[in-house]
Amino acid sequence: MRDDIRAAFRSLSSSKTFTVVALLVLALGIGASTAIFSVVDAVVLRGLPFDEHDRLVAVGQRRVPSPKEPLRSDSDPEAVSSAAPQNYVDWAARQQVFESIAAIAGISFVLREPGAEAEDIRGQRVTAGFFDVLRVEPRLGRRFRVENETEGQHLLAVLGNDLWTRRFGADPNIVGKMIHLEGGPYEIIGVMPADFKYPVGAARQTELWVPYVVPADERVRNPQRISIYLSTIARLKPGVSIAQAQANMNQIATALTAEHPAWNKDTLIGVRPLRDHIVGARTRQLDADAARRSRHRAADRVRERRQPPAGEGQLARAGSRHPRRPRSEPVASNQAADGRESRPVDARHRPRGRPR
Repeated sequence: MRDDIRAAFRSLSSSKTFTVVALLVLALGIGASTAIFSVVDAVVLRGLPFDEHDRLVAVGQRRVPSPKEPLRSDSDPEAVSSAAPQNYVDWAARQQVFESIAAIAGISFVLREPGAEAEDIRGQRVTAGFFDVLRVEPRLGRRFRVENETEGQHLLAVLGNDLWTRRFGADPNIVGKMIHLEGGPYEIIGVMPADFKYPVGAARQTELWVPYVVPADERVRNPQRISIYLSTIARLKPGVSIAQAQANMNQIATALTAEHPAWNKDTLIGVRPLRDHIVGARTRQLDADAARRSRHRAADRVRERRQPPAGEGQLARAGSRHPRRPRSEPVASNQAADGRESRPVDARHRPRGRPR
């Protein structure tokens, strides 16, 4: 056993590139398996942890395939993507099928507090409807209101439970205090419940929410500058089906294409159950990771084929149980194990072919 272990370490140390690639592939495989389980456990097995989660949907732009740009074979035809702020504003104003609708934009903050190290915080800018869609209320304080979606009224923050506990010692009097982020000091107005996680199943959870304010230059439609970055979620009205919601959004899409063709060319407005949207997004990410691992393995196989099958390399494959020896040192054949007569064999003159 010791000889086997030593031989294995010698083999790994003799090909450092292969060893590094193998370890990276193994680490990625373990990470992917963990990510898959977290999504399946949080979304598929338990269901979304929100009230009447079957009424939650994702809304977004969906590309129309064409002969010049068909859908790839591995693409999800039901996937929905991000939207421009201008389109979101029109969707929210014209829709008739959602009880509430909200826009979300990811953002990273650097939290700076006197006497403490700076910390990178994952946050989200959200419209006030975010809390209505998910039917969630802060455990302390309050949430944003519609009037906070305007410049000058938006410097407010709702903390995640983990951030509140880790950074502020679960201070019960945290509401009303200031937190220092880029853009100025924000007033803390609330703390979310301990079990609130959104997005569900994310590898790194959001810990801070601030109001989303549509930038002034994105309140008008300028074909020379189109920014697409908002995620949209909504809650269906009671009794409204996905098909009915899709039909309503199809009407809006047709009207917007006629009014603003540069913004809506070759796209539709898709409506998809939020559960399917979350699972699909994570699956596409994991598929991309798997493709990268496959390319690494292919490159490694090419490297192995280019190595000359002679000398020590041949011995290592033919008799991997033997520790590496100098070329001139005899190596006992398999006959020795049976007590049969054996004579030394020089590695340089070892016959090609399968060892007995």
